[in-house]
Amino acid sequence: MNPRVYITGVNIPLTALSFDATNGQCEEIADGTRITELGFYSIYRRLTNALVLECSFNAIGVQKIAIKDVDKDNILIGQINIEVKNNVRVNKVSWSNETNTDIRFGDLIDFTVSGISLYDGISLYVEYCNDIKEIGVGTISQRNYQCIMNDPAGKDTKKMIGIVKDTLKNDILYGGPNNIIEPFNVMISDRSPTIASAILPKTGVLNCGNETSNGLLCTPEALGALYGLNQDAEIQAGQDMSYTLLNNNGDECVKDNVTGLIWEQKTDDGLRSGGGYVWYNSDNANNGGSSGDDYYRSYDKAELSYEVGEICGYRIERCNTQAYIAALNAANYCGYSNWRLPSRMELVSLVDYSQYKYVINPIFKFQSNRFWSSSPYKGHTGSAWVLYLDGRMQTEDKTDLGSILAVHDPQ
Repeated sequence: MNPRVYITGVNIPLTALSFDATNGQCEEIADGTRITELGFYSIYRRLTNALVLECSFNAIGVQKIAIKDVDKDNILIGQINIEVKNNVRVNKVSWSNETNTDIRFGDLIDFTVSGISLYDGISLYVEYCNDIKEIGVGTISQRNYQCIMNDPAGKDTKKMIGIVKDTLKNDILYGGPNNIIEPFNVMISDRSPTIASAILPKTGVLNCGNETSNGLLCTPEALGALYGLNQDAEIQAGQDMSYTLLNNNGDECVKDNVTGLIWEQKTDDGLRSGGGYVWYNSDNANNGGSSGDDYYRSYDKAELSYEVGEICGYRIERCNTQAYIAALNAANYCGYSNWRLPSRMELVSLVDYSQYKYVINPIFKFQSNRFWSSSPYKGHTGSAWVLYLDGRMQTEDKTDLGSILAVHDPQ
């Protein structure tokens, strides 16, 4: 329910009033019934020494309510400050994939949380969901998120049953033990996980964090109510990173001994050297609504022009990710002809967050500092995800230039 605000005073006008609330809205009620008339709030049953408002807010903390006399050119007749506390309630968790059993642990999936008082910046913990990020602009009653499906204890299951917590109060908002609150269920596919057998390398994160600080010890004293939420440093899930340099058909490539993925090894010259590629995918089912450009077009005001293939050193004719992968497969690089652009999460599996500046194992050779993923950004059709060598994963315009680190599925 929306909170009621009781206001007392003297000589409160019996004319039409308006109410301006920061980060919310208020309506006057009378005898428990909300009354409106011609866009203004009715004067009926109001007392000269009391008002009753019903308000809703989309933020917590101190909020202001300004009371104005409509009949006197909205002159301010009073202002109050109230403290809005966290009173979140979740009524439903809806997964975009909930009618589709084609979900794998390690997949990036979307879900919607519906409820009450879902204020801006609300911090949610969702069981079996890692790297939760809000997508778009939500409301106090509904917000959209993305997360990575996480396999509990590394074991496949046919159904995921989880809970949603408010991390500020550690309150269970949805789900819970013994089904006291109905849990959400997500059906899991029999398919192989996105990353081999849902076995993931450790992230390398060594410290925990709370609402205000990072770099903390993972102890109850340091984390308070956030202790026990299975932060990376707290549980140290996954296996130690390990790689093997392979030599097939006279080519070098790198095997991730944990995930089983086989990665491209860059060279000092030739096809696998350098960068200079735009993101391009002609498959409309997987390009996020925009294929991108198949070659680099300069938007510089000086009208700089590039010959076809020039921007990527003439290594291929069309300097785009799709053409590069095709060239790699045509060359039967490292004995394989089914290389592909890695997903966002496959690139993240290479990142060792215990390192500083360069976070990918030195077994890899690089001549560039950022690499395209195959994952388009759902918030903007013209963008895709990019991994930087300092561990940042962020979106860039598909028309920007980047390098490529191709991947091959486990054998």
